[in-house]
Amino acid sequence: MPVYLLRPTRLSIVAMLTVMLALWFNVAVIDHQLDLHPEHHLQHDCQLFASAAHGLETAQWVLPCWHQQAPQARVERPIQRAQLLLSYFARSPPAA
Repeated sequence: MPVYLLRPTRLSIVAMLTVMLALWFNVAVIDHQLDLHPEHHLQHDCQLFASAAHGLETAQWVLPCWHQQAPQARVERPIQRAQLLLSYFARSPPAA
C-alpha cells in the first residue's frame, strides 16, 4: 500500500501502531532477557538468558534485620546544689 494512498488520519494511526509495536518488542526482549522465573528457560537453551544469568545473581537479596529494644523512658532527677548566698545589705558590716 503506497503512502500517498493513506489519508492523514490513517497514516497517523499506522505510525502510532508501528511505534507501539516497536516499543512492545523492546519491552518483550528486555523482559525475556531479565526473566525472574528461570523455570521458563529450563525447557530450551536461550542465549539471551544465559548471558543475563552470568551477570546477575538469581537469588533475591535479604535485607539485614537488627533487633532493637523498645526505647526506655529515662527519669531525670533534678540537680540539687546547696547555694551559698553572699548578699550584702546597706547597713551590714564589711566582709572579712
